[in-house]
Amino acid sequence: MANILIIDDEPLIRKTLKKNLELEGYSVQLAEDGVQGIQLCHETPVDIIILDIKMPKMSGLEVLKEIKKTPSYTEVIMITGHGEIESAIEAMKSGAFAYIRKPIDSDELEIEIKKAADRIELKKRLDEYTKQLEIQNNDLTVAQAKLESLYSYLRREYDIATHVFRNVIRNKDLKCKNVRILSSPVDVVCGDVALVVPKPVGGMYMLVGDFTGHGLSAAIGAIPVSEFFYKMTSKLVPLKRIIAEINQLLKENLPTGLFLSACLIELDELNGEMQVFNAGMPDIFVLRDQGGIKQRIKSSHLPLGIVDNEKTNFMIDLIPIDPCDRVYIYTDGVIESLNIKQEMFGKERLEIILNQTYENGSIIFERLGTQLELFLDGNPQHDDITIVEMVCESRKKINTPLKDMTPDLDVLSWQMSFYFKCQTLIEPDPLNGIVHIIENTPQFINHYGKIYLILSELFNNALDYGILQLDPDKKKNPIHFESYYVEREKRLASLNHGEIQIILKYTPLKHGNKLIIEVTDTGLGFNYQRYMSNTPSPKHISGRGIFLVRSICCEILYNEKGNSVKAVYVWE
Repeated sequence: MANILIIDDEPLIRKTLKKNLELEGYSVQLAEDGVQGIQLCHETPVDIIILDIKMPKMSGLEVLKEIKKTPSYTEVIMITGHGEIESAIEAMKSGAFAYIRKPIDSDELEIEIKKAADRIELKKRLDEYTKQLEIQNNDLTVAQAKLESLYSYLRREYDIATHVFRNVIRNKDLKCKNVRILSSPVDVVCGDVALVVPKPVGGMYMLVGDFTGHGLSAAIGAIPVSEFFYKMTSKLVPLKRIIAEINQLLKENLPTGLFLSACLIELDELNGEMQVFNAGMPDIFVLRDQGGIKQRIKSSHLPLGIVDNEKTNFMIDLIPIDPCDRVYIYTDGVIESLNIKQEMFGKERLEIILNQTYENGSIIFERLGTQLELFLDGNPQHDDITIVEMVCESRKKINTPLKDMTPDLDVLSWQMSFYFKCQTLIEPDPLNGIVHIIENTPQFINHYGKIYLILSELFNNALDYGILQLDPDKKKNPIHFESYYVEREKRLASLNHGEIQIILKYTPLKHGNKLIIEVTDTGLGFNYQRYMSNTPSPKHISGRGIFLVRSICCEILYNEKGNSVKAVYVWE
């Protein structure tokens, strides 16, 4: 069993943890502060350290950095309190294996200890294997030939990966006239990512992120994130869902220690507002047109990919904006840039530039880039640098309001029916044809997102729970979440019967519009009542669809069996 050292200034926590861990068979030592803890590390072998962030004499971060100065197999699990998110992020960057929040959950701690012990064992085995290789490679000529061959192979693989990365990241964005991006990578490829997707109804989606480290190892995570971001935004998926699914994608696929500090924005110029989610990025600034900081948006979330969705709060800031406001987003490579004297560019220099008034606001972006270049004065970068400027355009007016239409409204009503047989249901995006109609219907242009949400939610419910007869409760449990989609793909592949009908009925009203969406499937139905009556838990990313549809529509009616539903959406 592992040797554990607990460093905490609270006697009760030390004693309680020691008792619990010794019952599990661990050997446990105690230290009441960082100084005593470091001394014990030097005197006796320690496998795992459980370390409180906030302590007298030496903080947990100072102890962590001191321990990491000496190469060892020791892993550190940090204990954090409320409001210590920034310290937790810094601890992860400084080499901490994991962190847990107070009050300490003994089961969660036990899981992290076992993971740390497994990692230590793996390190030892890898080191032993490396030593054996060194002993065996006595023939320097053969070893050199092998290394040269390996270098050529890796160089080729690196070049291929770089080519793929550039095509994936740069083939769709940077086409918005009101967005400018300054990107300066340390390596051939950039660990920072800046993605921009215009919305067909005005406004845009934006993701600016900074993966841990730099170079290809950092940039590799940008490929799935970029493809996923483009796919979700093309369907005008709500920002909160995009964030949640990117977080889960990274948590499940990236190795420990690789995560994404990110800012995600959905800009709605028509309504003069901007949704912002800042996860571990530096402060985002909203400037007046000619300069001067109007508002700053601080990070209030952990970077994406560190914890599961159930442990993450996806609250989004809603920021009012005015025409010609300028939004500045940047990665920490900007403020942490070092000149030849090893001085940092820092937040103060950045804010001085942003807070000045200029005759022409477009100068701000150029001035920021110029001042950063002068500050570096040829000194090599140690991190990727990205700066993004987004200018909020003037709000567009909606021409020909519906209230001015002629009284003979019945002439403008229409109805469409669509039938999806099982051969169509197994296609990757069966709704593509209907989506194209909605996108190109003038009356829907400012309501595309909500209409798509209603349509896709009702259709997916009919397919998953009606035709495929999947269990919706499995999506709520992270243990069964992946198996749910594996089973879904399996049932889709073997589908040989079933049909879904969609009917769209549009009616212009005297002072507005009405769209009725009817979805009927030939399945056995499902228990829709539980979703119609309950508000979903904020911890779950599933089970919210019908609740959202209810909040958008003025009426939603299921038949008794649950295989036919009618949603009524009305807008002015």
